[in-house]
Amino acid sequence: MLQTYEEVLNALPLLLKPSDAAEALGISIVASRKLFNAKVIPGIKTLGTRKCVTRTNFLKWLDSLEEVQK
Repeated sequence: MLQTYEEVLNALPLLLKPSDAAEALGISIVASRKLFNAKVIPGIKTLGTRKCVTRTNFLKWLDSLEEVQK
């Protein structure tokens, strides 16, 4: 069964790792890690050696990309 874009985004974990963001964006994990390391996605937090972003910040960032394209 096909899921809508909204269903996929709502199914995201509260804290996204680069692999979660890669899956949501449809890009490779390497590309996602580059976005995290360059802090292109705002609100990235480091937990020990791991980087993550909250679902809220990730979705706000996606919305801001949509506004830029208009």
